[in-house]
Amino acid sequence: MNRQPWRFKPWGARRTQFLKLRVAPQDVGKVIGKQGRTARSVRTILGAVSMKLHHRYTLDILEEDEQS
Repeated sequence: MNRQPWRFKPWGARRTQFLKLRVAPQDVGKVIGKQGRTARSVRTILGAVSMKLHHRYTLDILEEDEQS
């Protein structure tokens, strides 16, 4: 059993910040949502934040490996 069902790791360069969201295999569908609506909404919010802060953000949703 995985204690933490998700992990978040930001990394990037000066003007671009990559956000990696790792989730347990059974939770990937919940994070992405029906037809990708939840993930699209989060990316839309990141786009608005990017414009306001003049900084680019990119979200990657990854399935956590059993070994990790």
